[in-house]
Amino acid sequence: MQLVLSPERAAIYGDREWRLSMLKAVESVGRGDSLCMVADDSVFLPLLVAQLSEAPHIISLLLGLKERGLQYLQAAANANHLPPNCIEVLGKRVKQLTTQDTHQKKVDLLIAEPFYLGHDGMLPWQNLRFWYTSI
Repeated sequence: MQLVLSPERAAIYGDREWRLSMLKAVESVGRGDSLCMVADDSVFLPLLVAQLSEAPHIISLLLGLKERGLQYLQAAANANHLPPNCIEVLGKRVKQLTTQDTHQKKVDLLIAEPFYLGHDGMLPWQNLRFWYTSI
């Protein structure tokens, strides 16, 4: 399985300030049985949160990637020795979620970046779809 990142995505993931802001967000939740929701098509964020959390439970929406994204996340989680089933993919919009989707747990951390499959070649302001689908 292969994941191809555009030069813009690689630059964002390589940016020290961006990585520190994600690290601070994850650390702000603390360790333990926390629930994190990743509300975009990023495959990097769920893996990052799972790696940084002590007992990770991550729900990723992956609206554009769906089944292909789930397969990639499971393979990457396995390769990085993460707990089985620590990342769950729903493929739903935030407005469609119910408490059953979160297993009656409150979401401790909602994390996202404006990245959606198929939007790589678009101008940055065209990614504002994030605000409409995530909130």
